[in-house]
Amino acid sequence: MKSASDWVVEYFDKLKDLPVTPNVRPGELFHQLEKDCPTEGLDIQTILEEFDQKIIPYVGHWNHPGFMAYFNSTASEPAIIAELLMAAMNSNTMNWKSSPAGSELEKLTIQWINKALGLEHEGVIFDGGSTTNFHAILCIRHYFFGAELKNSGLQRSIAPIPRFYLSDQCHHSVHKAILAAGFSYDSIIEIETDDNFAMDSSLLRQQIIDDEANSQFAPAAVIATLGSTSSCAIDPIEEILKVIKNENRNLWLHIDAAHGGMAAMHPAVRKKYKGWEQADSLTVNPHKWMFVSLDTSILFFRDKKNIKEAFSYSASYLQTDEDEQVDNYMDFGIPLGRRFKSLKLYFTMKYFGKFGLIDKIDQHLQLGADVYQFLDSEEGFELMAPLNLSTVCFRVIPHTSKITIDEYNLKFMNLLNKTGRFFLTHTKLNGKVVIRIVISSIFHTQKVITNLKEELVLIKNQMYNEYNSQKHSQTMP
Repeated sequence: MKSASDWVVEYFDKLKDLPVTPNVRPGELFHQLEKDCPTEGLDIQTILEEFDQKIIPYVGHWNHPGFMAYFNSTASEPAIIAELLMAAMNSNTMNWKSSPAGSELEKLTIQWINKALGLEHEGVIFDGGSTTNFHAILCIRHYFFGAELKNSGLQRSIAPIPRFYLSDQCHHSVHKAILAAGFSYDSIIEIETDDNFAMDSSLLRQQIIDDEANSQFAPAAVIATLGSTSSCAIDPIEEILKVIKNENRNLWLHIDAAHGGMAAMHPAVRKKYKGWEQADSLTVNPHKWMFVSLDTSILFFRDKKNIKEAFSYSASYLQTDEDEQVDNYMDFGIPLGRRFKSLKLYFTMKYFGKFGLIDKIDQHLQLGADVYQFLDSEEGFELMAPLNLSTVCFRVIPHTSKITIDEYNLKFMNLLNKTGRFFLTHTKLNGKVVIRIVISSIFHTQKVITNLKEELVLIKNQMYNEYNSQKHSQTMP
Protein backbone atom coordinates (compact mmCIF):
# COMPACT_ATOMS: atom_id res chain seq x y z
CA MET A 1 0.00 0.00 0.00
CA LYS A 2 1.38 3.37 -1.02
CA SER A 3 1.49 5.98 1.74
CA ALA A 4 1.14 9.72 1.24
CA SER A 5 4.85 10.15 1.96
CA ASP A 6 5.63 7.53 -0.73
CA TRP A 7 3.50 9.54 -3.14
CA VAL A 8 5.46 12.73 -2.39
CA VAL A 9 8.80 11.01 -3.03
CA GLU A 10 7.54 9.55 -6.33
CA TYR A 11 6.06 12.92 -7.30
CA PHE A 12 9.39 14.70 -7.07
CA ASP A 13 11.09 11.87 -8.95
CA LYS A 14 8.75 12.31 -11.93
CA LEU A 15 8.04 16.05 -11.61
CA LYS A 16 10.45 17.20 -14.32
CA ASP A 17 8.69 14.92 -16.83
CA LEU A 18 5.22 16.30 -16.09
CA PRO A 19 3.87 19.30 -18.05
CA VAL A 20 4.49 22.36 -15.91
CA THR A 21 0.93 23.57 -16.65
CA PRO A 22 -1.94 21.48 -18.04
CA ASN A 23 -3.28 22.17 -21.52
CA VAL A 24 -6.96 21.89 -20.55
CA ARG A 25 -10.21 23.82 -20.83
CA PRO A 26 -12.10 25.59 -18.01
CA GLY A 27 -14.61 23.32 -16.29
CA GLU A 28 -13.14 20.13 -17.77
CA LEU A 29 -12.13 18.61 -14.42
CA PHE A 30 -15.26 19.80 -12.64
CA HIS A 31 -17.51 17.98 -15.10
CA GLN A 32 -15.55 14.73 -14.73
CA LEU A 33 -16.02 14.49 -10.97
CA GLU A 34 -19.17 13.30 -9.19
CA LYS A 35 -21.45 16.17 -8.26
CA ASP A 36 -22.67 14.71 -4.95
CA CYS A 37 -20.59 13.98 -1.88
CA PRO A 38 -20.13 10.19 -1.45
CA THR A 39 -22.63 8.72 0.97
CA GLU A 40 -20.12 6.06 2.03
CA GLY A 41 -16.50 6.83 2.88
CA LEU A 42 -13.56 5.58 0.82
CA ASP A 43 -10.18 4.32 1.98
CA ILE A 44 -7.15 6.59 1.57
CA GLN A 45 -5.53 4.33 -1.02
CA THR A 46 -8.54 4.67 -3.33
CA ILE A 47 -8.61 8.43 -2.85
CA LEU A 48 -4.88 8.69 -3.63
CA GLU A 49 -5.34 6.66 -6.81
CA GLU A 50 -8.19 8.91 -7.93
CA PHE A 51 -6.06 11.96 -7.11
CA ASP A 52 -3.25 10.58 -9.29
CA GLN A 53 -5.51 9.67 -12.20
CA LYS A 54 -8.06 12.49 -12.25
CA ILE A 55 -6.67 15.53 -10.47
CA ILE A 56 -2.92 15.58 -11.11
CA PRO A 57 -3.42 16.05 -14.90
CA TYR A 58 -5.10 19.38 -14.07
CA VAL A 59 -2.52 20.70 -11.60
CA GLY A 60 -0.17 23.61 -12.26
CA HIS A 61 3.16 22.50 -10.80
CA TRP A 62 4.79 25.46 -9.03
CA ASN A 63 7.69 23.25 -7.95
CA HIS A 64 8.44 22.28 -11.56
CA PRO A 65 11.91 23.38 -12.76
CA GLY A 66 10.25 25.00 -15.78
CA PHE A 67 7.96 27.18 -13.68
CA MET A 68 9.22 30.75 -14.22
CA ALA A 69 5.93 32.65 -14.01
CA TYR A 70 4.55 35.15 -11.51
CA PHE A 71 7.00 35.01 -8.58
CA ASN A 72 8.14 31.47 -7.81
CA SER A 73 6.97 29.88 -4.59
CA THR A 74 8.88 26.62 -4.31
CA ALA A 75 8.85 24.21 -1.40
CA SER A 76 12.09 22.65 -0.23
CA GLU A 77 12.38 19.28 1.53
CA PRO A 78 12.60 20.71 5.08
CA ALA A 79 9.57 22.93 4.48
CA ILE A 80 7.54 19.98 3.20
CA ILE A 81 8.48 17.88 6.22
CA ALA A 82 7.56 20.75 8.54
CA GLU A 83 4.23 21.13 6.71
CA LEU A 84 3.45 17.46 7.40
CA LEU A 85 4.31 17.85 11.07
CA MET A 86 2.21 21.02 11.30
CA ALA A 87 -0.82 19.25 9.91
CA ALA A 88 -0.32 16.29 12.22
CA MET A 89 -0.07 18.46 15.36
CA ASN A 90 -2.77 20.86 14.15
CA SER A 91 -1.69 23.46 16.74
CA ASN A 92 -3.36 26.85 16.80
CA THR A 93 -0.72 29.46 17.70
CA MET A 94 -3.25 32.17 18.54
CA ASN A 95 -1.67 32.84 21.96
CA TRP A 96 1.23 31.55 24.02
CA LYS A 97 -0.96 29.33 26.19
CA SER A 98 -2.48 27.52 23.24
CA SER A 99 0.95 26.56 21.88
CA PRO A 100 4.05 27.83 23.68
CA ALA A 101 6.34 26.35 21.02
CA GLY A 102 4.38 28.10 18.26
CA SER A 103 4.67 31.52 19.88
CA GLU A 104 8.31 31.21 20.85
CA LEU A 105 9.45 29.75 17.52
CA GLU A 106 7.62 32.61 15.76
CA LYS A 107 9.55 35.11 17.85
CA LEU A 108 12.83 33.27 17.29
CA THR A 109 12.59 32.69 13.53
CA ILE A 110 11.46 36.27 12.90
CA GLN A 111 14.50 37.39 14.88
CA TRP A 112 16.73 35.15 12.74
CA ILE A 113 15.33 36.58 9.50
CA ASN A 114 15.40 40.11 10.90
CA LYS A 115 19.14 39.89 11.57
CA ALA A 116 19.87 38.12 8.29
CA LEU A 117 18.24 41.01 6.42
CA GLY A 118 19.99 43.72 8.43
CA LEU A 119 16.76 44.95 10.04
CA GLU A 120 15.91 45.89 13.63
CA HIS A 121 12.16 45.26 13.58
CA GLU A 122 9.73 42.94 15.28
CA GLY A 123 7.33 40.87 13.22
CA VAL A 124 4.31 38.64 12.84
CA ILE A 125 3.58 35.85 10.35
CA PHE A 126 0.59 36.00 7.98
CA ASP A 127 -0.43 33.93 4.97
CA GLY A 128 0.60 36.08 1.99
CA GLY A 129 1.77 39.49 0.86
CA SER A 130 -1.74 40.76 0.17
CA THR A 131 -2.84 40.03 3.75
CA THR A 132 0.41 41.46 5.11
CA ASN A 133 0.04 44.67 3.09
CA PHE A 134 -3.55 44.98 4.30
CA HIS A 135 -2.42 44.77 7.92
CA ALA A 136 0.22 47.41 7.23
CA ILE A 137 -2.45 49.78 5.87
CA LEU A 138 -4.58 49.13 8.96
CA CYS A 139 -1.56 49.95 11.16
CA ILE A 140 -1.15 53.23 9.26
CA ARG A 141 -4.85 53.95 9.71
CA HIS A 142 -4.59 53.41 13.45
CA TYR A 143 -1.39 55.48 13.69
CA PHE A 144 -3.11 58.52 12.23
CA PHE A 145 -6.64 58.13 13.58
CA GLY A 146 -6.39 55.76 16.55
CA ALA A 147 -8.94 56.29 19.31
CA GLU A 148 -10.88 58.84 17.28
CA LEU A 149 -11.49 56.19 14.62
CA LYS A 150 -12.76 53.66 17.17
CA ASN A 151 -15.06 56.21 18.80
CA SER A 152 -16.44 57.98 15.74
CA GLY A 153 -16.08 55.55 12.87
CA LEU A 154 -14.19 56.02 9.65
CA GLN A 155 -16.34 58.48 7.72
CA ARG A 156 -16.81 60.96 10.55
CA SER A 157 -13.20 60.90 11.69
CA ILE A 158 -11.32 61.36 8.42
CA ALA A 159 -11.06 64.92 7.23
CA PRO A 160 -9.04 66.03 5.37
CA ILE A 161 -8.56 63.09 3.00
CA PRO A 162 -5.44 61.03 3.82
CA ARG A 163 -3.07 60.50 0.91
CA PHE A 164 -1.16 57.28 0.23
CA TYR A 165 1.65 57.67 -2.32
CA LEU A 166 2.73 54.66 -4.37
CA SER A 167 4.41 54.16 -7.70
CA ASP A 168 2.54 53.17 -10.84
CA GLN A 169 4.34 49.82 -10.53
CA CYS A 170 3.03 49.07 -7.03
CA HIS A 171 1.37 45.69 -6.46
CA HIS A 172 -2.40 45.74 -6.84
CA SER A 173 -2.86 44.37 -3.31
CA VAL A 174 -1.91 47.79 -1.94
CA HIS A 175 -4.74 49.47 -3.85
CA LYS A 176 -7.15 46.79 -2.62
CA ALA A 177 -5.92 47.19 0.95
CA ILE A 178 -6.39 50.96 0.96
CA LEU A 179 -9.95 50.63 -0.34
CA ALA A 180 -10.75 47.72 2.00
CA ALA A 181 -9.51 49.82 4.93
CA GLY A 182 -12.29 52.30 4.17
CA PHE A 183 -10.41 54.96 2.22
CA SER A 184 -11.52 56.25 -1.17
CA TYR A 185 -9.86 56.42 -4.57
CA ASP A 186 -8.97 60.02 -3.69
CA SER A 187 -6.55 58.60 -1.12
CA ILE A 188 -4.56 56.66 -3.73
CA ILE A 189 -1.95 58.74 -5.53
CA GLU A 190 0.22 57.01 -8.09
CA ILE A 191 3.63 58.57 -8.66
CA GLU A 192 5.16 58.13 -12.10
CA THR A 193 8.28 56.04 -12.41
CA ASP A 194 11.60 56.76 -14.11
CA ASP A 195 13.24 54.88 -16.99
CA ASN A 196 14.08 52.05 -14.57
CA PHE A 197 10.41 51.78 -13.45
CA ALA A 198 11.35 53.05 -9.98
CA MET A 199 9.40 55.76 -8.14
CA ASP A 200 10.53 59.26 -9.12
CA SER A 201 11.33 60.90 -5.77
CA SER A 202 11.27 64.43 -7.24
CA LEU A 203 7.70 63.88 -8.48
CA LEU A 204 6.82 62.41 -5.08
CA ARG A 205 8.14 65.50 -3.33
CA GLN A 206 6.22 67.86 -5.60
CA GLN A 207 2.97 65.90 -5.14
CA ILE A 208 3.33 66.03 -1.36
CA ILE A 209 4.04 69.78 -1.48
CA ASP A 210 0.91 70.30 -3.61
CA ASP A 211 -1.20 68.24 -1.20
CA GLU A 212 0.18 70.11 1.82
CA ALA A 213 -0.95 73.34 0.22
CA ASN A 214 -4.49 72.01 -0.24
CA SER A 215 -6.62 71.89 2.91
CA GLN A 216 -8.64 68.99 1.47
CA PHE A 217 -5.70 66.59 1.69
CA ALA A 218 -3.32 65.26 4.34
CA PRO A 219 -0.17 63.34 3.29
CA ALA A 220 -0.07 60.12 5.33
CA ALA A 221 2.18 57.40 3.93
CA VAL A 222 4.43 56.27 1.12
CA ILE A 223 4.24 52.66 -0.05
CA ALA A 224 7.58 51.84 -1.70
CA THR A 225 8.47 48.63 -3.54
CA LEU A 226 11.65 46.57 -3.56
CA GLY A 227 11.20 44.11 -6.40
CA SER A 228 8.09 45.22 -8.29
CA THR A 229 5.93 42.51 -9.82
CA SER A 230 6.34 43.53 -13.44
CA SER A 231 10.08 44.15 -13.63
CA CYS A 232 11.59 43.79 -10.13
CA ALA A 233 12.11 47.55 -10.00
CA ILE A 234 13.71 48.95 -6.84
CA ASP A 235 12.38 52.22 -5.48
CA PRO A 236 15.05 54.66 -4.19
CA ILE A 237 14.47 54.30 -0.44
CA GLU A 238 17.12 56.81 0.66
CA GLU A 239 15.71 59.50 -1.62
CA ILE A 240 12.16 58.74 -0.49
CA LEU A 241 13.22 59.03 3.14
CA LYS A 242 14.68 62.47 2.49
CA VAL A 243 11.31 63.57 1.14
CA ILE A 244 9.03 62.11 3.82
CA LYS A 245 11.15 62.46 6.97
CA ASN A 246 12.66 65.91 6.32
CA GLU A 247 11.09 69.36 6.06
CA ASN A 248 9.12 68.76 9.29
CA ARG A 249 7.33 65.79 7.76
CA ASN A 250 6.76 62.44 9.39
CA LEU A 251 4.95 60.28 6.86
CA TRP A 252 4.76 56.53 7.41
CA LEU A 253 7.00 54.45 5.14
CA HIS A 254 5.78 50.96 4.28
CA ILE A 255 7.93 48.84 1.97
CA ASP A 256 6.44 46.01 -0.06
CA ALA A 257 9.40 43.64 -0.46
CA ALA A 258 7.28 40.51 -0.79
CA HIS A 259 9.49 39.06 -3.52
CA GLY A 260 12.73 41.00 -3.19
CA GLY A 261 12.95 41.08 0.59
CA MET A 262 14.57 37.72 1.27
CA ALA A 263 17.22 38.44 -1.36
CA ALA A 264 18.61 41.09 1.01
CA MET A 265 20.44 38.28 2.80
CA HIS A 266 22.86 38.67 -0.12
CA PRO A 267 25.25 41.60 0.59
CA ALA A 268 25.14 42.88 -3.00
CA VAL A 269 21.34 43.06 -2.94
CA ARG A 270 21.18 44.69 0.47
CA LYS A 271 23.32 47.57 -0.84
CA LYS A 272 20.54 48.31 -3.33
CA TYR A 273 18.03 48.56 -0.46
CA LYS A 274 19.98 51.11 1.56
CA GLY A 275 17.66 52.89 3.96
CA TRP A 276 15.05 50.15 4.14
CA GLU A 277 15.99 49.50 7.75
CA GLN A 278 14.34 52.85 8.59
CA ALA A 279 10.92 51.78 7.29
CA ASP A 280 7.99 51.81 9.71
CA SER A 281 6.75 48.51 8.29
CA LEU A 282 7.79 45.99 5.64
CA THR A 283 6.24 43.03 3.84
CA VAL A 284 8.60 40.10 3.20
CA ASN A 285 7.54 36.66 1.90
CA PRO A 286 9.76 33.70 2.83
CA HIS A 287 7.54 31.54 0.63
CA LYS A 288 8.88 33.40 -2.39
CA TRP A 289 12.66 33.38 -2.13
CA MET A 290 13.46 31.27 0.90
CA PHE A 291 11.99 28.01 -0.41
CA VAL A 292 9.30 27.78 2.24
CA SER A 293 5.97 26.32 1.13
CA LEU A 294 2.93 28.52 0.74
CA ASP A 295 1.64 30.42 2.64
CA THR A 296 4.19 32.31 4.74
CA SER A 297 4.56 36.11 4.81
CA ILE A 298 6.00 38.39 7.48
CA LEU A 299 4.96 41.90 8.48
CA PHE A 300 7.92 43.63 10.08
CA PHE A 301 7.06 46.67 12.20
CA ARG A 302 8.78 49.19 14.46
CA ASP A 303 5.95 50.20 16.80
CA LYS A 304 4.62 47.22 18.76
CA LYS A 305 2.31 49.48 20.77
CA ASN A 306 0.61 50.77 17.61
CA ILE A 307 -0.01 47.34 16.08
CA LYS A 308 -1.35 45.88 19.33
CA GLU A 309 -3.71 48.82 19.83
CA ALA A 310 -4.92 48.43 16.25
CA PHE A 311 -5.79 44.73 16.54
CA SER A 312 -6.08 43.54 20.14
CA TYR A 313 -9.56 43.07 21.57
CA SER A 314 -10.05 41.57 25.00
CA ALA A 315 -12.20 38.48 25.42
CA SER A 316 -12.44 36.68 28.75
CA TYR A 317 -12.24 33.25 27.14
CA LEU A 318 -8.82 34.10 25.67
CA GLN A 319 -7.22 35.62 28.76
CA THR A 320 -4.41 33.67 30.45
CA ASP A 321 -2.13 34.09 33.45
CA GLU A 322 0.89 34.57 31.17
CA ASP A 323 -0.49 37.44 29.06
CA GLU A 324 1.71 40.10 30.69
CA GLN A 325 4.87 38.05 30.10
CA VAL A 326 4.44 37.07 26.45
CA ASP A 327 3.45 38.24 22.99
CA ASN A 328 0.15 36.73 21.91
CA TYR A 329 0.26 36.94 18.13
CA MET A 330 -3.52 37.02 17.86
CA ASP A 331 -3.12 40.62 19.13
CA PHE A 332 -0.94 41.54 16.13
CA GLY A 333 -3.56 41.02 13.44
CA ILE A 334 -7.07 39.94 12.51
CA PRO A 335 -6.66 36.11 12.44
CA LEU A 336 -7.34 34.11 15.58
CA GLY A 337 -6.80 30.74 13.92
CA ARG A 338 -3.06 30.68 13.21
CA ARG A 339 -1.14 27.68 11.87
CA PHE A 340 2.28 26.74 13.27
CA LYS A 341 4.00 28.39 10.27
CA SER A 342 7.17 29.29 12.12
CA LEU A 343 8.02 25.58 12.09
CA LYS A 344 8.56 25.83 8.31
CA LEU A 345 10.92 28.74 8.83
CA TYR A 346 12.75 26.89 11.60
CA PHE A 347 13.25 23.70 9.57
CA THR A 348 14.27 25.54 6.41
CA MET A 349 16.77 27.87 8.05
CA LYS A 350 18.26 25.07 10.13
CA TYR A 351 18.60 22.88 7.02
CA PHE A 352 20.21 25.41 4.67
CA GLY A 353 21.83 27.77 7.15
CA LYS A 354 22.25 31.46 6.38
CA PHE A 355 25.18 30.91 4.00
CA GLY A 356 23.40 28.11 2.19
CA LEU A 357 20.45 30.39 1.49
CA ILE A 358 22.78 33.17 0.33
CA ASP A 359 24.47 30.72 -2.06
CA LYS A 360 21.08 29.84 -3.60
CA ILE A 361 20.21 33.51 -4.06
CA ASP A 362 23.63 34.16 -5.57
CA GLN A 363 23.09 31.31 -8.03
CA HIS A 364 19.76 32.84 -9.10
CA LEU A 365 21.33 36.26 -9.59
CA GLN A 366 23.98 34.70 -11.83
CA LEU A 367 21.43 32.69 -13.80
CA GLY A 368 19.34 35.84 -14.28
CA ALA A 369 22.41 37.65 -15.60
CA ASP A 370 23.08 34.71 -17.94
CA VAL A 371 19.59 34.88 -19.47
CA TYR A 372 19.75 38.68 -19.66
CA GLN A 373 23.06 38.63 -21.55
CA PHE A 374 21.83 35.87 -23.84
CA LEU A 375 18.69 37.78 -24.87
CA ASP A 376 20.74 40.95 -25.30
CA SER A 377 23.04 39.23 -27.80
CA GLU A 378 20.57 36.92 -29.55
CA GLU A 379 19.00 38.32 -32.71
CA GLY A 380 15.23 38.71 -32.61
CA PHE A 381 14.88 39.46 -28.89
CA GLU A 382 14.62 42.80 -27.14
CA LEU A 383 15.18 43.52 -23.43
CA MET A 384 12.47 45.69 -21.91
CA ALA A 385 13.72 46.51 -18.39
CA PRO A 386 16.99 46.66 -16.46
CA LEU A 387 18.09 43.54 -14.58
CA ASN A 388 17.66 44.48 -10.92
CA LEU A 389 17.52 41.03 -9.34
CA SER A 390 16.90 37.86 -11.35
CA THR A 391 13.69 38.61 -13.26
CA VAL A 392 14.23 39.21 -16.98
CA CYS A 393 11.73 41.20 -19.07
CA PHE A 394 11.88 40.83 -22.84
CA ARG A 395 9.89 40.61 -26.01
CA VAL A 396 10.28 39.03 -29.42
CA ILE A 397 10.67 41.21 -32.49
CA PRO A 398 8.28 39.93 -35.21
CA HIS A 399 9.26 39.53 -38.86
CA THR A 400 5.79 40.37 -40.13
CA SER A 401 3.45 43.34 -40.18
CA LYS A 402 0.31 41.16 -40.27
CA ILE A 403 0.14 40.98 -36.48
CA THR A 404 0.87 43.57 -33.82
CA ILE A 405 3.99 43.21 -31.68
CA ASP A 406 1.81 42.67 -28.60
CA GLU A 407 -0.21 39.91 -30.28
CA TYR A 408 2.96 38.32 -31.61
CA ASN A 409 4.48 38.15 -28.15
CA LEU A 410 1.36 36.72 -26.56
CA LYS A 411 1.32 34.05 -29.27
CA PHE A 412 5.01 33.35 -28.65
CA MET A 413 4.39 32.97 -24.91
CA ASN A 414 1.38 30.69 -25.43
CA LEU A 415 3.30 28.46 -27.85
CA LEU A 416 6.12 28.16 -25.35
CA ASN A 417 3.74 27.34 -22.51
CA LYS A 418 1.88 24.72 -24.54
CA THR A 419 5.03 22.63 -24.81
CA GLY A 420 4.60 21.87 -21.11
CA ARG A 421 8.32 22.32 -20.53
CA PHE A 422 8.19 25.92 -19.32
CA PHE A 423 5.60 28.35 -18.01
CA LEU A 424 6.06 32.12 -18.42
CA THR A 425 3.64 34.99 -17.85
CA HIS A 426 3.44 38.51 -19.23
CA THR A 427 2.92 42.05 -18.03
CA LYS A 428 2.84 45.53 -19.54
CA LEU A 429 5.61 48.11 -19.32
CA ASN A 430 5.12 51.51 -20.93
CA GLY A 431 1.93 50.12 -22.44
CA LYS A 432 3.77 47.28 -24.22
CA VAL A 433 3.27 43.56 -23.67
CA VAL A 434 6.39 42.15 -22.05
CA ILE A 435 7.24 38.52 -21.23
CA ARG A 436 8.79 37.79 -17.83
CA ILE A 437 11.30 35.11 -16.85
CA VAL A 438 11.46 34.71 -13.07
CA ILE A 439 14.48 32.82 -11.73
CA SER A 440 14.13 32.17 -8.00
CA SER A 441 13.09 28.53 -7.66
CA ILE A 442 15.19 26.08 -5.71
CA PHE A 443 14.94 23.84 -8.78
CA HIS A 444 16.41 26.40 -11.21
CA THR A 445 19.85 25.22 -12.30
CA GLN A 446 22.25 26.01 -15.12
CA LYS A 447 20.92 23.00 -17.04
CA VAL A 448 17.35 24.30 -16.77
CA ILE A 449 18.44 27.73 -18.00
CA THR A 450 20.35 26.21 -20.93
CA ASN A 451 17.20 24.30 -21.90
CA LEU A 452 15.15 27.48 -21.60
CA LYS A 453 17.46 29.41 -23.93
CA GLU A 454 17.23 26.62 -26.50
CA GLU A 455 13.44 26.61 -26.22
CA LEU A 456 13.23 30.39 -26.65
CA VAL A 457 15.22 30.20 -29.88
CA LEU A 458 13.24 27.20 -31.09
CA ILE A 459 9.87 28.92 -30.65
CA LYS A 460 11.20 32.15 -32.15
CA ASN A 461 12.41 30.31 -35.28
CA GLN A 462 9.21 28.29 -35.47
CA MET A 463 7.14 31.49 -35.58
CA TYR A 464 9.52 33.09 -38.08
CA ASN A 465 9.25 30.09 -40.40
CA GLU A 466 5.47 30.03 -40.05
CA TYR A 467 5.04 33.65 -41.08
CA ASN A 468 7.75 33.40 -43.71
CA SER A 469 6.04 30.42 -45.37
CA GLN A 470 2.72 32.30 -45.31
CA LYS A 471 4.40 35.23 -47.02
CA HIS A 472 5.86 33.02 -49.77
CA SER A 473 2.56 31.17 -50.35
CA GLN A 474 0.74 34.49 -50.79
CA THR A 475 3.26 35.76 -53.37
CA MET A 476 3.20 32.58 -55.50
CA PRO A 477 1.40 32.94 -58.85
